[in-house]
Amino acid sequence: MLTADVPNTTNRELFAKKPGSGSEENSMQQASKALNLRETTYERTGLIVTILTDDKAPVEVPGMHAINQIIAEEAGPYRQILKDEGIGGLLRAVQ
Repeated sequence: MLTADVPNTTNRELFAKKPGSGSEENSMQQASKALNLRETTYERTGLIVTILTDDKAPVEVPGMHAINQIIAEEAGPYRQILKDEGIGGLLRAVQ
């Protein structure tokens, strides 16, 4: 098992495999840094990995809606500036 903090978030990723699957910790650390873990694992082992996520968990949905609402409220005035004054007006507004 290997865990890694996700930069600039409060998330942590967990990488796990069956005990005795023949790989050492170093190879697990190298695989976790791969751009596409699923493809890299398949290329190296011929096995399809199951990636589990809680992104669609019911507990996530209210939080995502709340965050989307906050973003919409904060971005609202800037949308109107962009519409009325274009990118130049938007750049002036955020400076």
